[in-house]
Formats: sequence, C-alpha cells, structure tokens
Amino acid sequence: MFLSTDELERLPPFQGRVRSVLIVETPGGMLVAVRLALSNGEFISFGEHPADDKLVGFARTLREGHVYVFPQAWQDYVGKSKETNKTEKVGSEMFAQ
Repeated sequence: MFLSTDELERLPPFQGRVRSVLIVETPGGMLVAVRLALSNGEFISFGEHPADDKLVGFARTLREGHVYVFPQAWQDYVGKSKETNKTEKVGSEMFAQ
C-alpha cells in the first residue's frame, strides 16, 4: 500500500520500523518514498512526487531500522516546522524595524 501524507495522517496510530527511505531529485521535482514494516509482517509505504520541503526534511530525519509511531511522528515534525517558521518570521520582523 502506498499512501500520500494526507492519507497517512488519517490512519489510526501504529508502529512502523523504517525499512528504506528514498529521496531522489527528478526533473519533475523531489521524489520521497518511505517503506515501513508493521508488527504483523505487512508493509506500508508513503511519500509524494513532487515532495515539498517538509516531507524531504522529515524523510531525512528517519533512520532505517528505527521504530516510530505514525502518523504522530509526521505530525510532530510538521508542527515543529511551523513553530520554526514562526520563530524565524518573528526574528526577521524584529530586525526590519
């Protein structure tokens, strides 16, 4: 099963062991595909093409063989990205005065 990040976010929480992370620059944009092994022996993959900077950044944080709770890991990363962007914006506004 291959899911987009929108579809991943709608799943109930589950643990997935990262089997592979693919990040490739293509003429059509960045391709990201992450393959997860589930405890029942099944696999789920998620990603997008073209992938945005958030997904590329998230994929780079994942470590093969490590277990993460999804979709929480993705949602936490996206939340932190938003907080970082707010902080950077506030910081740049301070210097604009």
